[in-house]
Formats: sequence, C-alpha cells, structure tokens
Amino acid sequence: MENEEKEVVEAEDALQKITTTEKVLCALAYLGILFFLPILVNKDSKFSRFHSNQGFIMLGAHICFWIVRKVLALIFLWIPFLVWIPVVINILLSLGLFVLMIIGIINVCYEKTKTLPIIGNIHILDKD
Repeated sequence: MENEEKEVVEAEDALQKITTTEKVLCALAYLGILFFLPILVNKDSKFSRFHSNQGFIMLGAHICFWIVRKVLALIFLWIPFLVWIPVVINILLSLGLFVLMIIGIINVCYEKTKTLPIIGNIHILDKD
C-alpha cells in the first residue's frame, strides 16, 4: 500500500511543470553565492533543491581552488624559473570550473537533474 502511494507521489512530481522563473533561478544557482535562490523561492521543488545543491558544491569548489591557487603562488613565488606553474594551474582550474558551470546551466535549460562531472555526486543540502 505504501509503495503505491510513493509511486503516485513520484509520478506527480514528474508531472510537475517547471516554470521559466524556476529555470532562471536554478541557472543563477551556478553563479557563486546565488545558490540559495531556488530553495528560497521553491522550497518544495526537487528540481530547485537539486540545482541549489549543485551550485553550492560549485561554490565550495571555487573556494577550494582559490586556496590552492594562493598556496601554489606563495610556494612558487620564490622559485624564479617556476613562477609560470601557478599561472597555468590557475588557467586550467578556472577553465574547468567554467565548463562545469556551463554544463549545469545547460542541464537547467533542458530540465535535467544530471549531476556535474567529478564534483556532482557530493550532497550537502538535503536530498529529499
């Protein structure tokens, strides 16, 4: 009996129409600190929660990579012939995060809840 009710609820969630406003807010979730906007507006939407979580993970990745870049810059600052290494790492990390951001926004546009490569399987915000 409970399984049937659960299937009905899941079917209703699948039929729930995602509005243009919700899509825009979910796309904004991938732009740093704005990750909280979809949850703030649509508390009960699984779509909004999913993309808010992905945006929060992206923000955490940005902060971690920023720290790594600063530490590497401090280390390689004192080695004149290796000073270019932090610059190359900075470019590669920034490009990688930019690509992940674009993938997330494309997933929002196509109304997909597909996780981001590499960092997408981390769940900080509640899943349900």
